[in-house]
Amino acid sequence: MKQGSKLKPAYYNAERMLIAHMLRDVRVAIEVQEKMKDFSFNVDLHQAIATYLFAYYEEGNPPDLSGFIAFLEDAELRNLVTEIGMIPIPDEISEKELQDYLNHVLKHQIMLKIKEKEEESKRAEREQDFERAQRLAMEVLELRKTL
Repeated sequence: MKQGSKLKPAYYNAERMLIAHMLRDVRVAIEVQEKMKDFSFNVDLHQAIATYLFAYYEEGNPPDLSGFIAFLEDAELRNLVTEIGMIPIPDEISEKELQDYLNHVLKHQIMLKIKEKEEESKRAEREQDFERAQRLAMEVLELRKTL
């Protein structure tokens, strides 16, 4: 490991693994698209890759790393797709493994929503809007149950 390099958060690595599998299997891409329909990847570049990949497959293109890279116009995305495409992964992904990756991605988003609502609740308390503060606190509890 390089000096000064930092471990990436679980959701970051999970997003990369999902994309690696999506690059190699249309069915995985479709399943990820369906399960994340109300969510997006946490890393903007990962979301951009996924969006382009969905469009690539919707045009009827087969899984083909070099074909997809040629489909991308942005050099930064092409470089990242090349890097992710080199990640060694098994030919098949189990349903449990896929769900674990999705859970890491979604859990991070839920944690961000909880933090946002907690801050909003504190602001409501400072403004003495106790009804709103209580409603937000209940929303936080409901979100925590989904983790």
